[in-house]
Amino acid sequence: MGEYECIQGTSVRIRELEIVPGTALDLSAIVPRYDIGVNGRIVSDSQGQLVFQNEPERPLRLRGFNCTYGGKYDGFQNASKEELEELAEQFRLMGLNLVRLHFFDAKFVGLSGLKWWEYRDSLAEDLMPQTKEEIDAIVDRDFLDRYHWFVKCLRDRGVYIMFDVATSPNKIMARAKKSRAPTRIGLFLDERWRKLWKASFDFWTQTINPYTGTRFLDDPQVIGMTFCNEQDWIFFSDQELAMFTTDFRKEFGEDMPELSRRLLWEDGKVSENARLFFRRRLKEMTDFYLGVVKASGFKGLTTQWDMLKTPLGAESHIGLSAVATHSYHAHPKFSVPLPDGVENERILEPWNKGKCTEVPFGSSLAENKRTYFANAALARTLGKPFLVTEYSHIPANDCAQEAPVVQSAIAALQDWQALCPHSDLVQLWHYDPYPFFDESRNLMARVSSVATAFGWQRGDIKRASHAVSLSMTEDVLTSPALSGSLETAYVNLAFVTRVGVDAENAHNPLAILDIVPMREADAGKEEPLANDIQTATQRKSHGTTNLLGETVVRRLREAGVMPSGNCTDPKRGIYESETGEIVTDLRSETMTIDTPRFQAAALKPGQTSRLSRLAVESVSIPASILAISLDSDQCVSCASRVLMIVATRFMQEGAIVSEGGEKMLFIDNGPTYTQLMRTGKFRFSIETEAKKAPEVYALRMNGTRSFKIPVDIKDGRLVFDLDTSKFEYATPFFEIVKQ
Repeated sequence: MGEYECIQGTSVRIRELEIVPGTALDLSAIVPRYDIGVNGRIVSDSQGQLVFQNEPERPLRLRGFNCTYGGKYDGFQNASKEELEELAEQFRLMGLNLVRLHFFDAKFVGLSGLKWWEYRDSLAEDLMPQTKEEIDAIVDRDFLDRYHWFVKCLRDRGVYIMFDVATSPNKIMARAKKSRAPTRIGLFLDERWRKLWKASFDFWTQTINPYTGTRFLDDPQVIGMTFCNEQDWIFFSDQELAMFTTDFRKEFGEDMPELSRRLLWEDGKVSENARLFFRRRLKEMTDFYLGVVKASGFKGLTTQWDMLKTPLGAESHIGLSAVATHSYHAHPKFSVPLPDGVENERILEPWNKGKCTEVPFGSSLAENKRTYFANAALARTLGKPFLVTEYSHIPANDCAQEAPVVQSAIAALQDWQALCPHSDLVQLWHYDPYPFFDESRNLMARVSSVATAFGWQRGDIKRASHAVSLSMTEDVLTSPALSGSLETAYVNLAFVTRVGVDAENAHNPLAILDIVPMREADAGKEEPLANDIQTATQRKSHGTTNLLGETVVRRLREAGVMPSGNCTDPKRGIYESETGEIVTDLRSETMTIDTPRFQAAALKPGQTSRLSRLAVESVSIPASILAISLDSDQCVSCASRVLMIVATRFMQEGAIVSEGGEKMLFIDNGPTYTQLMRTGKFRFSIETEAKKAPEVYALRMNGTRSFKIPVDIKDGRLVFDLDTSKFEYATPFFEIVKQ
């Protein structure tokens, strides 16, 4: 990459991050370019897969990201129409066919980065629009025009759209900047907020795009919507929960205490009333949203409650046509006080001056932890489309190199329908020097996106042919252990077979096995559901005994989910997919994928892996090594071109890292765009049918070939012995070209 200067308030276009057509990283050839006008609306079939209305026999997988364009420095609000078209073209070249419009509700009315000064400090000083016409009167016309043109550019390239009617936690389409008005709570309690939400819905769906001549209400480019982003009450603070107390007492008696987080998880009748109260509020809120949508005639997918995992999430998704969820590994904590004696002269983000960012240590494949992508699987209801509308393995985490393997494996095995990492994976203009999510400067996000394009989207990794449903009975839903999650024994099933939850059907029609979940402490009892779940107040770790895991896996074997020879053994922390392609070892924190076109291993120093075509003898640092056929009809060994990935850890030059305990503190000591990649020594080989050594090129991040790297051919294998510290510059991507 070239040298780029970071200047406050100025964004920079970095050409070296833009995919060049025809290169190994041009994924447009492996992802069909859909004709939105011809294919008709995307709908769900009886299996919960997305299909075209006019071509129902063709299951679809939609890959994209959360789009938050229009910030103060990201360049969107200053771009010409030609540049916006170039931006949309990068979507096509990266093989993307979905975008989730995120925070656009606030930007429509002025928060586009340029007109922040027009905002009022509170809702009392500003309009709280109650009709579409009132929103029309305050809309930011320049931003709206850019948005409409950009949607048209995406349409021309076969890119579909999902949107949040309300994203901002305190705004929707009002212009109060500092009010911290509780939108997500106001929608539960205040008719004015509901009228504002309906006005926003009407604006989204009824405004005509002058460049396409369509409105979102009728446009097949729009696959669906989320009613209100992350409105889930289990994350409300005590102060926010207390706002529900008046209604709680009206329903259950004036002697009820003030609502609080502690009250929700305690034992006893009062806490049971509190949980029941919020279960009813979720249903009533969902019914309101669905009523507005039904009256409008909108035919797209509807989602809500995207931060709820089981068991409560299963009940809250009844009535919705699709399930969406958000899942993060090592989510950062911002604005943490600096350690004693440390200063921070952060330039680009003055709000963080004197503060730092905290990121947890640890693998996403650790035993007795809630592996983030496997945990996401427990939000799904079998038979409904499942959309992962936010996720990220935080790049500052010390095990970020696992992401390309983990995300490809689980998404494919589970047969999910959409993947949208958070956020802005594609950008032309760059501004913030340290990416904490899947922004374009998070180069591991680029690696993960490429991996999922092949492993999941192209279909290199098989879906599980069976499915297991976890039945959310009333006993489970009323339990004081209800916290939106289940024991890790159920989470770990996602490494073996397709899983989902169901609060509506005792037997899910797509499941070969229905299981009523229990606690680890009850696993040795004869009854499938021990009665004393009613008195459980907490779950506890049981080390390596994992009796519940053994019980559940035994039931899978008895049901014929796992073939003979499957090596799954919860006592050892080992899980093999029913397809035989994926092996996860939670004890050693490794995962391998072995398919004809996709070979991958996520390893730590001292670990080795022998797959059918890829053999890794040694890695000096934590790394994921992948070999992917670029020929869709050829395996890795016989393909004329192979994409090889050696993924390690990226870091921003100038970042100061303070490591201690189970977390890291990131202290940005000034802006820079320079990306660093951890180097190491790697010895591995790939089976080949080639008779002479192929040419192997290190690739730039735009896909173009740079320098050659050495490779030997011995006994039908390409042998690599790499010391990447000796390279001209670092890269995770390599192209093998058969001569």
